[in-house]
Amino acid sequence: MRVLAASRGFFALQLLIFLLAWLVLVEILVRTLLMSPSHVRPDAGVGWMHPANESFLILTSDAGYQRGTTNSLALNDAEPGPKTRQRVLVVGDSYVEAFQLPRQDNFISLAARRMPRLQWINGGHSGLDPLTELAFLAQLEGPVRPDAVLLVINSEDENELKADRISVKSCGRHVCDYHAPPPPLQGAAGSPTARWLMGHSALVTFLARKYKDMLTAALANFVAPFRKDAAAPAVAAPGNGWRPYEDADVQDVLALIFRKFAAHHPVVVALVPSLAYGPDRRATAGDSLPFRLEVAGACAAARVRCVDLGAALANAYARSGQPPTGFEFNVPGRGHLNTLGHVAVADALADAFADFPERRP
Repeated sequence: MRVLAASRGFFALQLLIFLLAWLVLVEILVRTLLMSPSHVRPDAGVGWMHPANESFLILTSDAGYQRGTTNSLALNDAEPGPKTRQRVLVVGDSYVEAFQLPRQDNFISLAARRMPRLQWINGGHSGLDPLTELAFLAQLEGPVRPDAVLLVINSEDENELKADRISVKSCGRHVCDYHAPPPPLQGAAGSPTARWLMGHSALVTFLARKYKDMLTAALANFVAPFRKDAAAPAVAAPGNGWRPYEDADVQDVLALIFRKFAAHHPVVVALVPSLAYGPDRRATAGDSLPFRLEVAGACAAARVRCVDLGAALANAYARSGQPPTGFEFNVPGRGHLNTLGHVAVADALADAFADFPERRP
């Protein structure tokens, strides 16, 4: 019996050593080929932030890799430096942040080369929507001192606004005010234990990012039966015209957000729609058309300029036969703008800002 017990103990030790060696090997491979550990920090305004001056690996659209760094503002951009030209601050989510390709190939860098009279600042931040982008703008206004703001939104923002637990106030047939609670601390920013694990392991970071939505949904389904108030939306002030946000409110809420963006700076809203790319080099609006119409209506109501980039993306597809979004199967980032898409967007923005008045800062 003692020999059998010793044999089992030796086997368990071998299995443990094998598993540890396997985990170390996978960790090395993930760090070498995919990404670095995450060191995100909590932020009350937008939920989480990249660290300033952080080094990271970029997966390029041609399945290559290059190392980059965030600047002192925790942005995927060079340091703004002294202000010698008028500045256009580009605010948006991962479509603007553009970690999917080298920095010099994103539409902000391309626009800067096409219009050297303007300084373009990349204010993109993954996971934001128009509501949280407004909070992010407030953080960047002081250090950047922009002369104009380009707000880039995409079709995914319609669903992300629904997740913000917005309450709206109706004044007649239209929404005249809205309220949203502070964004929850997301991902590694939400738990000290998760922050420590992701800060020390690229493998944990990769798994958390890849399966975050699935795990979040599974956890929500698990705790839902135990939370009697889970289905009750957060309302700013029950009664007095306040009610939960509905799908029909998106145009009115966007108009209110656009007005706040335009309160201090000239604003241009650029929409990256989700298009369906057919085999005959024709791109169709698909199910993105209703949201595109709502964005256009919000721009008109807020009296801000709106640029729908659908035509630019469709023309790029018609000329090249290659969709301007998505990457190879072995590169994460499918659905984002690829190199062709960034060129198309930069060209469209060069036309949109051609008449921007030039003056000394």
